[in-house]
Amino acid sequence: EKSNSDYINVYPNPFTDKLNIEFSNEGAASYTLNVYDMLGNLMRKQNNITTSEVTLEKGDLNEGVYFVELRSEDKSIKTKIILN
Repeated sequence: EKSNSDYINVYPNPFTDKLNIEFSNEGAASYTLNVYDMLGNLMRKQNNITTSEVTLEKGDLNEGVYFVELRSEDKSIKTKIILN
């Protein structure tokens, strides 16, 4: 069972252009957003996220399934996203 501190919400999912990512960051910790493809290759990285939401742009990502990870010094939150 996930605790509230591991809350993450991504929408719309699947997405075509932009993906909104909301997560719990009550202490305004510094998070890094990592986007991996199914093979574990790092496709996108965004540093110094201190808010509780971030937008992922499609950019040069191809259609498919990806894993989103939000990582701080002491925490990692992951979820799966689909780009159509």
